Amino acid sequence: MAMAEQSRPVSRPRGRIINAVSIPKILFIVLVGFTFYNITLLSIIDAPENPKHDHVASRHSAFVPMASIPEKEHRVFPGMFNYGGSKLNEEGNVTNAVLILTGASMAGDYHNQDMLWLHLFGMGKRMFQRDAFGSEGECYSRDERKNEQVQSPGGGNFRGLKTFTEMKGEIFHCRIGTRTARFELMPTDGVDSNTIEVVQVWRCPLHGVPGREPVLSGFDFQLLRRHSLDHDMALTIDVLHEGGEGGDNHARLTPVVKLHLPIAEPSLGVQRMLSHSPAEPSFISERHNITLCTVSHANGIRDLNEFIRYHHDVVGIDHIHLGLFTNFGEGGKEQAMQVHRIVSNLLLKPDINSGTLSVSALWDEDFDFQCGDQDFPKMVFYQQCLYRAKGTSEFVATWDLDEFFSFKGAENKIPRNGPKTLPNFLRGIEHPECQDWSFVTMLSVFAGGHVPDGESIGSILLDRPRQSNETDDAWQKSILRTKNVFYNTFHLPGACLPQGKTNISDVKSMNPIDGECAFYTHDARMVHARNDPSPIGDGHLVANEVLNAILAIGELGNRQQ
Repeated sequence: MAMAEQSRPVSRPRGRIINAVSIPKILFIVLVGFTFYNITLLSIIDAPENPKHDHVASRHSAFVPMASIPEKEHRVFPGMFNYGGSKLNEEGNVTNAVLILTGASMAGDYHNQDMLWLHLFGMGKRMFQRDAFGSEGECYSRDERKNEQVQSPGGGNFRGLKTFTEMKGEIFHCRIGTRTARFELMPTDGVDSNTIEVVQVWRCPLHGVPGREPVLSGFDFQLLRRHSLDHDMALTIDVLHEGGEGGDNHARLTPVVKLHLPIAEPSLGVQRMLSHSPAEPSFISERHNITLCTVSHANGIRDLNEFIRYHHDVVGIDHIHLGLFTNFGEGGKEQAMQVHRIVSNLLLKPDINSGTLSVSALWDEDFDFQCGDQDFPKMVFYQQCLYRAKGTSEFVATWDLDEFFSFKGAENKIPRNGPKTLPNFLRGIEHPECQDWSFVTMLSVFAGGHVPDGESIGSILLDRPRQSNETDDAWQKSILRTKNVFYNTFHLPGACLPQGKTNISDVKSMNPIDGECAFYTHDARMVHARNDPSPIGDGHLVANEVLNAILAIGELGNRQQ
């Protein structure tokens, strides 16, 4: 019987494993995988706030859950921080130079939504000198050892708080992961001589700054800008000091402090934002025409609503950043927090929820350093307000609760279709000497005629029906362009960019008397409501023009009903 033919293995040419049919299948699989990867990536970036997406994002980014940060790292900031090379003094103790940092924040840029900065705010050496404001209200530490360290001469590697000039020789870096960038020390010169070098401000480019490598990755920036992370996440940033050469002839970077900035409202320190911001938009996308920086003592709360309503609804200021004094002395922290809760959660909650009002503390009872003069904390707050507004607003104004902006002769300048607004007024200014101006200044008039306490109506303006008609510069106030000014003060801003300049090294002080890129306007003024009627004098009294403007608005409302 014939045997079945034994099967033989089919010979295949070596090196030709993939045939023509399998190639399209492989390409199809690769294409599907690549598409799935991109869809997943975009879904993480574009997704609304959702914890499921947030946990995915956190595994691929520099953001970390707030719950994962050790409590002791939260308590470190604000405070005094040593930096620089150490040196033995005559007693054999190691000494260092110091920074006293009061706050830190992240902010974008009003004119460029791809830009992001980190800001540090510190106490200048003048805060500890009695001649700064002509009083004995200088700042001090409860720890006498820190007082000694602050007052020690600065310079070189010796201990002490350095002056602005000495500080310019120090180099600091910000670092996220392995990426670093240099801080810039911002100028603090201006016409108001008693405010020069009172505060120290540094900024570090995180993303989108021309000519600077980004410290924050593009992926993380998209997450931040589109608010794709929940509010329990933080961005960790290291602040480093550059000393002598280390290994491989590279500069030696030593740690100064580690910051954990919450992304919902990225601010830390004694003047951190305490009001809850609206969920949308994110702080990078937030936009206003103008931000008004103002402060209030606890006893000024009763006047807040009238002040806010007038400047929002009549003047047209669409955002107010309020700093509340909460320093009630030793043991007053609970009372301070009660003030914040009443203001933020009850009296002004609608304005906060709408995004037209933000609230910060002016100081912190737990902070090691306290100040006898209230002007020091106000100066620090004015810088934080300005640098946050650089990312949200075209203009910044600064005045107090007893001051009211008014168009001159407002009672005769209310159009039938509604009042003129401050932002439109500012944009309509045509100054022949400088189109890209830095700031405009209004002279002041006094309003008084205060009724006896027992007969008070309870309104700032109704209780002060008369005003002087003669202006002066005693309480003059200014409105600045955020892109051109880098130092905010009580009356006249400092560190201004001349027209056509963009480099921070070109800033200079400007005086409105010169009438160039800073100037006076005679179409508006500040009405200063005083309890003491004596500054008004006996002659040249007219009706309170702010009160007339409000009454004119009321008449307009009646006509439209």
